[in-house]
Amino acid sequence: MVGGKRNDSKFSMATVIDKRTEKQSFGTVEARFSVKGNYVAGVDPASKNLIIHSTGFEVESMFFAYDVPVEVDRALVDSSGHAIAELKKGVSLSVNQLFNNIHEINLLFLHSILFIDGGVVKATTAHFPGDIAVFGKICAPLTIEPKECLMGHSATYQFEVSKDFTGKVEWGVTAIQGSTGGIGRINKETGLYTAPSDGEIHGTFTRVRITATDPASNYRSSGLVTIVRRDITANPVVQVTSATGDEPPQTRTLSANTLGQGVLEWKVVRGTGTIPLKGGPDGKNIYTPGPKDNNIDGTFTIDRIEVKNLATGKIQNAHVLVNHFASELTVTMDMPNSSLPNGKAKFKAVDNRDKEVTAIWKVEEGNGAIDSDGNFTVDPAGPDRYALITARTVDSGGYTDKDGWIIAPVPLVELPDRPIDTYSD
Repeated sequence: MVGGKRNDSKFSMATVIDKRTEKQSFGTVEARFSVKGNYVAGVDPASKNLIIHSTGFEVESMFFAYDVPVEVDRALVDSSGHAIAELKKGVSLSVNQLFNNIHEINLLFLHSILFIDGGVVKATTAHFPGDIAVFGKICAPLTIEPKECLMGHSATYQFEVSKDFTGKVEWGVTAIQGSTGGIGRINKETGLYTAPSDGEIHGTFTRVRITATDPASNYRSSGLVTIVRRDITANPVVQVTSATGDEPPQTRTLSANTLGQGVLEWKVVRGTGTIPLKGGPDGKNIYTPGPKDNNIDGTFTIDRIEVKNLATGKIQNAHVLVNHFASELTVTMDMPNSSLPNGKAKFKAVDNRDKEVTAIWKVEEGNGAIDSDGNFTVDPAGPDRYALITARTVDSGGYTDKDGWIIAPVPLVELPDRPIDTYSD
C-alpha cells in the first residue's frame, strides 16, 4: 500500500487446449488453441484483501488435416478465416468465464490468525481453473544471518538479515541465561557487533543473543553467538619432558589452529628449548628440549612456547616442564582436607623419607592461587583448565634445597589410584 492506493503486480498464465475431431469418412481434422491470460494482483485498500482479476486473453489457433480428400482440404482452407474467428470467440468467452471468477483472499485472516507467530506465506505456484489454489511455504518475514556464529574476544562481525526483506531493522544484544560477564556491543542501525574483551569473559567462553527487530511488525529474529577467550587453540597446553643429555632428545608434539584466517608463528619465548617457526599443514609442530643444565636453581625449568596469529596479533601459550634432575619432593593432594566440588584443595609435600615438609608454594602457570600452607583455590573465571603448582624448600643462602611439582586439572576432580601392576617383577 502506497498513499492509499492499491499496489498491483502483473503476471500471466498460458495454457494449450487441443480439440481433435475425427471422421471415419474423410480422415481427421485437428484444431489447436493457445490461450494466454494476463492478470493483475493487488491489495484492496478498504478490505485489505488480495484481489486478482484478468486484463484480457489472447487466443491463437491452428488447424491440421490428416488423410482427407483434396476437395475437403480446399474447403477447409476457404472457410478457415470465418471458422477460426468464430472458434476464437467461443474459446475466449469460455476461458474468461473459467479463469476470471477468482475469489478474494483474506490476508488479515491468513497472517494474523492462521500464522499469529509472525510467519508469512510465500507463494511458489498458483493453480487454476475454477478457483485459485496457491502453494507455497510458511517462513519468517525476516531472518538473521548467520543464525550461529563462533568468534574470538574483541573481534567484530557484520550481521545481516535475509535479502528478501526490504525494510529497516533495529539490532540488539542480550546475554544468554547462565552466561556471565560482558556481552559486547552492537550498532543498532548497521548490525556491526563487537565481542567483549578478554577480561570481560568469565571462564573460557560466553554466549549472547543477537536480535534484529522490524519496528513496523514487531517481528524479530535472533542468532546465537559464542565468544571464546582463545581463538587460537594450542594443545597440549602443558606437558612434561626431560632435558637433553647423552640420550636422544625427548621431543614433544604440539598442535595449534585458529579461527578464521591467519598464519601461525611458533616461538620459545622462555627457556632453552627450540621449535620451528612454522608448523606443518596439519597444524602440528615438534618441540625439542634444551641441554641439561647443572647450574639451574632446582631440578626443573619451565619453557614457554608462544603461538601467534600474524593476521590478528593474538597469542596463545603452551608450557613444557623440563626435568634436569630427579625431584626430591613429591607433591600430592591431601584428600581428607580438600573440598573439590567447591574448587578448594589442600596440597602437601613429602621428601624421599615420606616425611611432610614445610614448603614454599607457588602456582607457576595456569589457574588459581595457593597460600603458604598449601591451600589451593580455583579461579572460576580463569581461562586455564590446569594449574602447575610447585613446592620448594630453601637453604640458608636462599637457594633451592629441594623441590617438586604437580599438575592439577581444573575443575578439580578426584581420580582413582593407579591400579597395581601385578605383571611386573
